[in-house]
Amino acid sequence: MIYDITPITFNQLDLLSAGHPQGGFQQTGHMAHLAEPDVDATDLIGVTRNGVLSAGCLIAWTRGRLGLEGSIWLGPLCALDDPKLLEHMTRGIRLAARRRHAVSVTCWPNIEYQRHDAAGNPIGVPDTMILDAYRSCGWRHQGFDTGYGKVVNRWNWIRTFDGIKDERTLLASYKPRTRWSVNRAKTSGVQIRELAADDLGMFASIERKTARRRGFTARDENYYRRFKETFGSRAHFMLAEIHAGELLTRLTAEYDKLAERLDLLRTQYENHPTSRIKRQEDDITRNLTAMEHRLNEARALASRGSVIPAACALFVEHRREIVYLTAGALPEYRSYQAPALLVHEGMLRLCVNRSRMPRFNMYGITGVFNDPDDEGRGVLEFKQGFDGHAEELAGAFILPTSTIRYKLSEAAHTIKPLKEAGRGRILLTKARKPRPTSGSCTGSRPGTTVWRRATYHACSADCWPASANTGKETPLARHDSDERVINRREIKNAIAEYLYGSGYPIDVDHMGDFLFDDRMAETPEYEIRLKGE
Repeated sequence: MIYDITPITFNQLDLLSAGHPQGGFQQTGHMAHLAEPDVDATDLIGVTRNGVLSAGCLIAWTRGRLGLEGSIWLGPLCALDDPKLLEHMTRGIRLAARRRHAVSVTCWPNIEYQRHDAAGNPIGVPDTMILDAYRSCGWRHQGFDTGYGKVVNRWNWIRTFDGIKDERTLLASYKPRTRWSVNRAKTSGVQIRELAADDLGMFASIERKTARRRGFTARDENYYRRFKETFGSRAHFMLAEIHAGELLTRLTAEYDKLAERLDLLRTQYENHPTSRIKRQEDDITRNLTAMEHRLNEARALASRGSVIPAACALFVEHRREIVYLTAGALPEYRSYQAPALLVHEGMLRLCVNRSRMPRFNMYGITGVFNDPDDEGRGVLEFKQGFDGHAEELAGAFILPTSTIRYKLSEAAHTIKPLKEAGRGRILLTKARKPRPTSGSCTGSRPGTTVWRRATYHACSADCWPASANTGKETPLARHDSDERVINRREIKNAIAEYLYGSGYPIDVDHMGDFLFDDRMAETPEYEIRLKGE
């Protein structure tokens, strides 16, 4: 096999994504175009195998405190049955990062690690080959977690359509409560309309109100307009509206019909009283009472307008799946069950009514199934009502491409907050030079000051005195076997670059004497001890 790393075009990535089992709209040229205003740069990297494009990805670069950081959303698109393919894909990503002088690249492979049934029970065994394959190429797995992902969801709810032929069989597959909700919306005047690019103001307004209520950040109207313009007919912005005028007219007609029926039954009962007529009369009386309540609601609703927006949703179309990307609803119209009808119409129009039925990705859940107080419990129960299963992805992998800056970046995210209020000082302590012994690693070069490491490695021979781990304030440290020793000036310059870029004050001539914000924390790679002022 001959493997070549090559830049690819938007069209090449789109074709690869459309036919790849890991494909999704996040790894397309359309997504690269949409992301342009929000990132510093993008790269499209591919790997050919015997001249055929077999792997590829979109890398979006954003600027952090230490330099550019790459993100590969639900990618790279790379089969794991050929280890050499992932090896070359990783090499291409690393080369792109070095050209950009980037700190690291994070990827979220779009590969199912473990499938779970509707109750959260595992189906089969986890696919640990994913972890082994990526680790063997230098990627660092960031662990398994639950909750909503900040960048990419690790847990998703998936609906497939085996055995579904039409709307009747689709409705029959729902749970009874969800089926009732869909029918309730239909009989309550809710209708679904798809929006054009110049008609997204109400969509953005509902999303903004939903975000404020649930505590997340909403996109503005310009973003949704760009999304529609970029993805075109593949982006379906749908709005659920209550047609109050039509609802009031229909309910009034139904009420009058019931009232006429009641009058007829009363006349029959007076002429020929029977228990059957009496039961019918009582049933219609109860129905009239309920209908009168709905009429009053409809009159109040109609006073606000003849057509009232109640909920919205965005469905993104890809050859492999339809993604229920985002949604919002107004709580004052909760009883009209508009969100349930939106999802039902999305499945019906975009999946069931087509000759080829892609899967329906309802997107994020928290992955917590047994806690009624979990933040995502309501969302989980809503999605469970439409049938389906949970898909657990492997999660994030990080590929460090600049050792010093990556370790400093780790430090910034792992330093423990000061126990004392206010600001404090940190001290970078120096390690003593190692004592060379025959057959052992010698640590640093003569004359080099090495900043103390807090990590250790197992040498073939013990090159440090036995008192290294005494637990005293300034213990000795061993250097990492897989990294070169970093001298004082290198780390001094790197930390200075980091602190100047982040706005922290620093005295470059005395590394241990700079003030810092208490949100920083202790790094596992370098000893940074906190001292009170």
